[in-house]
Amino acid sequence: MKFEGITSFSPVAKIVAVAVIAFGGFVLFNNSALAAVGDVTDISLYDGNGNGKIDEVRVSIENTLNTTWTKNGTPAFTAESGDGGAAITVVSSSFYSTQTDSPVILSIALDENDADLTTSTAATAVALVYTQAGGGGACAACFTNGSVELAGIATGDTGAGNTEVDAAKPVVTSATFYDATSSDGKLDIITVVYSEDISAAADGSADWAISSAADFASLVEGSVVCNTAPSAANECDYNFTTATAKTDVGDLTLTYTAGISVVDSAANTANTIALNSASSPAFADGAAPQIKTATYQDTDANGKIDQFTLAFTE
Repeated sequence: MKFEGITSFSPVAKIVAVAVIAFGGFVLFNNSALAAVGDVTDISLYDGNGNGKIDEVRVSIENTLNTTWTKNGTPAFTAESGDGGAAITVVSSSFYSTQTDSPVILSIALDENDADLTTSTAATAVALVYTQAGGGGACAACFTNGSVELAGIATGDTGAGNTEVDAAKPVVTSATFYDATSSDGKLDIITVVYSEDISAAADGSADWAISSAADFASLVEGSVVCNTAPSAANECDYNFTTATAKTDVGDLTLTYTAGISVVDSAANTANTIALNSASSPAFADGAAPQIKTATYQDTDANGKIDQFTLAFTE
């Protein structure tokens, strides 16, 4: 670096100049230096029990000096179904991390029984709002380190301080079997719907397997199409064939083993799950009964047909 008009530096001046340059580089190239203590640096959404609903929000607070944070009274957290949507009940707020961590992490619990909390694990499922109490470190109902209060969190995703991040895995919300190809009384597709949009997979069959102990013969797996036409953005269509004419589920089981075909946009991979008549969710029947056999009889042996017997696939 060249300083015009200055031909020499004292030792003290050289130290000061180096310090200024170093600090300037730290500010320019270290993003954490841009956040002040008390600022919100991350808001992540979680589905703790894996039922497809966001039940916890974790808030990260900048605490580069490792000051001690405390909770005063009942801080004014509220939640919305999406930005600006219906209010969702906040059950509690507490420390998730230790109170001197950097960052300090808070845990905000939501009421899963609230009718306005939809089945969705997407980043848009819930918006968290925090209204500052005022008074700085002396606030009566807030999170504070004694000098500053937690920064406010506004509705509307406009920056790190109020943008929710998806930390929840996609969860199966329904699984329905069909006799879709030719309505021949043989099941041939299972549509699995997830709690959010998933990655596109033209054939994710390596992660899936179908089985039956007794009710379905000659099961052959076809393609497994996820978020690719004709499946919707939050669906996987499992295609298969069987030699058995039967349109109820019986002992059919479809197993997904956590792999590459069911991943959301935040790289959260769905858990392994076995879907059958007793799982949660259980298979739903989307296949209409079909005539399996038709026979006729002359029951009184008078040479005239007087009875037809139809056997259906369920």
